[in-house]
Amino acid sequence: MITFSPLYTGIDSAVKFPDLAQINKSKERALELQVKAEEEKYKQSLKSKEEFMKGIAVDPVTTVSNAMMVKQAEKIKEYTDKWTSRLRKNEGELTDADKVEMQIDRNGLRGWQAQLQSNQDRYITAKNTKLKDTQDYYDPKKFEEKEQEFFRTGEVPVDILDVRPQSMTAYLSGLKATKEETTPVVKDITDATGKVVGQRIVDVTTKATKEQAQRDIMYGMSEEARLKQVVLDFDNWFKTAPKNEVYDLLRDYDQNKNGVVDPAEFNLAKSASVDVESNPITKWAINYQPYLDAAMGAKEGVSKPIPTRGGAGGSGTKFDWNVEVGAGHNRNADFEVKPDLEIDTEGGTVSLPDYIDFSGIPRTTSDARKISAVLIPDGRGGFTEQPLNEGATFDIITYSPSQDVAVIKLKDNTSKRTFREGRNLVVKGSEVSDLLKRKPFGINRESLLPKSETPATSKTTGTTTGKSRWDKNKI
Repeated sequence: MITFSPLYTGIDSAVKFPDLAQINKSKERALELQVKAEEEKYKQSLKSKEEFMKGIAVDPVTTVSNAMMVKQAEKIKEYTDKWTSRLRKNEGELTDADKVEMQIDRNGLRGWQAQLQSNQDRYITAKNTKLKDTQDYYDPKKFEEKEQEFFRTGEVPVDILDVRPQSMTAYLSGLKATKEETTPVVKDITDATGKVVGQRIVDVTTKATKEQAQRDIMYGMSEEARLKQVVLDFDNWFKTAPKNEVYDLLRDYDQNKNGVVDPAEFNLAKSASVDVESNPITKWAINYQPYLDAAMGAKEGVSKPIPTRGGAGGSGTKFDWNVEVGAGHNRNADFEVKPDLEIDTEGGTVSLPDYIDFSGIPRTTSDARKISAVLIPDGRGGFTEQPLNEGATFDIITYSPSQDVAVIKLKDNTSKRTFREGRNLVVKGSEVSDLLKRKPFGINRESLLPKSETPATSKTTGTTTGKSRWDKNKI
């Protein structure tokens, strides 16, 4: 054990005592750094809170719908609740990942508000349009229904402005005349019971030709409101028209080839993406009789009765059905022979230089009879003979004396092979000669045929050429 003398001063010993002044200085330095760190931490905390407050603040957009106002408030509350809770959980600090997530949520909320504002702008535009629509071009009831839907959902329905159908016939009837034509037409005179008691001649004036009327119909369909009505009329026609008439127009859409156009095939035809002139709706519309009648605007003038006239010699003797129809006793003079007729038939359009108008009288054959051959237009003014030998009942539509051909319309093809009901066929005059002599015609065909004309019938093709007719002596 070391013992120290009471007089030992520590001088020259190896142990040195610390400098108290230096120690105090170090303590002051450490305290200063700690204070600065706390200040920096406080400043950073303030900065984080400031960033948080900026991020958490989302201004609401003005809404015209109470439902959307409530929906927007719920979305903003959901957003603020999530991030204030996260801030408390992290003791007032948000990590970098938190900040990224918060920004994503904020962008989503602002995007939803932008969509809300866009829908409201569209609604306001539609509302202003409807307020100016004093003629109710747009369906008012439909607008009210879609407006309420917008108030409930915040989404503007695409059909909030729904065009009301406008009558095509009313539009066509209101068109001014383009080319007036007057034609004498034979019409029946009936008594109170509907029985035909005579005939009269009426001058019928039209404001447009059929071709011009068809152009007017196509132009009228360029307006959305009228096109909408045309589609409705087309739908109704499909439901009520004879099936053969429907099939004649829409046979290309008979997918299962069963000879009938069913509703699914009809809808396919309506949606067909083809050019305007080939579109089934257009093809139907330009030949729909109510539209043509409205576009042509036929008006009847003063009428006069047709006098009863005797046979071919013009003797004035009253025609008697009990007397055999022949050259000296017929009703040939009671029927007007008119110039120029174009009529659609099987194989194409036929142009007849003359024709007898049988409109207004019943023309259906009483029983089925065999048709030996039909005449198909050859595109050069003549016909190609096609053997048929099939039984059918039919209407006699017209007869051309100069061509000695008749146009018939099939009522019922009993064999149901070559041609369907409703088709127009051209046949030789000899096919219907005996029918023309019967009621209601009383026509002697042979007396109407030109006597001096020399027929020009091709021996190799069986066709007539130019304005020539079938040789009655060869048929």
